[in-house]
Amino acid sequence: MAEDIYRSLKVVGSDAIAYLHSQLTCDLMGAFTYKRGLLLEPDGKLIDILHLYAIGDGVEIVASSLSIAEVEVRLRRFLLRTKATIQPNSALDLFIDENFNMVPGGSSEMLLNHEELLSLRILNGDIARGHDYQEALFPNALIDIDRYVSFTKGCYVGQEYVERTHSRGAAAPKALAIFGSNEPVEGAILRGEEEVGVALAGVEIANASVSEPLRDALIGKYGPYEYLFFGLYSRKMGSTVAASDGVDGVKIQLNASNQRGEQVDISRLS
Repeated sequence: MAEDIYRSLKVVGSDAIAYLHSQLTCDLMGAFTYKRGLLLEPDGKLIDILHLYAIGDGVEIVASSLSIAEVEVRLRRFLLRTKATIQPNSALDLFIDENFNMVPGGSSEMLLNHEELLSLRILNGDIARGHDYQEALFPNALIDIDRYVSFTKGCYVGQEYVERTHSRGAAAPKALAIFGSNEPVEGAILRGEEEVGVALAGVEIANASVSEPLRDALIGKYGPYEYLFFGLYSRKMGSTVAASDGVDGVKIQLNASNQRGEQVDISRLS
């Protein structure tokens, strides 16, 4: 169910949007329906990626079920003298819209089951703290921050780190990536005999309970792999080009083990 991965809370009141605009990396001023943003610590470390939906008197926030309590505490910390209130976090159903975004409301035929939600997260690269990574890391070690950050808005918590790394063109090796293989794998990701990462949650596309449009979108983006999964990758890369995991674009062979303990070739896709 959706609450295994995500929960939601609402920030409502006349100052709700302005308050969140001052706290998050995305620009919330002006009309919007849905945006992604980052909630950061003052030192720039990522608390979580937030999915933000405009509601009548504020914003509904969807975040990882394992970080939502920390998100709630952090947002309450700076709420003094602000005409906004935070409603306690709660479970929710999640749906899919025509742009392959997850949304907190919709028709019953668009309700996401567990495998569809995982597939949608892989399609969009939407990681969830505690499920796909554990520590509070700097965001550019996990994601491409341009999707989540406005570099023209005003101040927000953690801005100094983000702006400094952006202005210097600093590209940290990505610790979290999407991989593909032709059968399910588990455990260590290997380069020869060297352990360079670990396989996390994945979905076997051919056997998954996934709608045809979503399956087609996954194949269209990542190719006809039978199995797609999130993986943590520890090797320091010289390039962040997708699947160009090596010197001068020469691809380095990666592999992992299937449930029978046999070696399976895998490819880094992002």
